[in-house]
Amino acid sequence: MIEIIEQLKTYFIEMPIAMTGGTLMGLGALLLAISSFSYDWRAFTNKKAWGGKTLPALK
Repeated sequence: MIEIIEQLKTYFIEMPIAMTGGTLMGLGALLLAISSFSYDWRAFTNKKAWGGKTLPALK
């Protein structure tokens, strides 16, 4: 486990700032896409999320 952390440290230290920013931006975009898909799926199946209401995708 410590070896993996050390590899990540050297990976991010040796990378240029632009590549690090691009990696983080890509990760953020991926997480947004996953959350959007999750919300759309709940709306499509008309399931409640966290005890609240969602608008049905198909009326």
